[in-house]
Amino acid sequence: MKVFYDVDTQGDFMNEDGALYVPKAVEIKPNLRRLINYAIQNLVPILGSVDNHFGTPEYKHRESELKRWGGPF
Repeated sequence: MKVFYDVDTQGDFMNEDGALYVPKAVEIKPNLRRLINYAIQNLVPILGSVDNHFGTPEYKHRESELKRWGGPF
């Protein structure tokens, strides 16, 4: 079975105005679109991952990246 697994292509990483933009990430968007279109046309299931950062005191020990980048995201 084929599966398209989309890992962390969230706006904060992919868009130049995102809080955690990855340099040049926008350049791969056309290829991602082609992969997604292929999956749709060929009935390949599309799975994805996302995460959430609360930026609140009770999660502080688990969200050390917020100290560097701010938040919440």
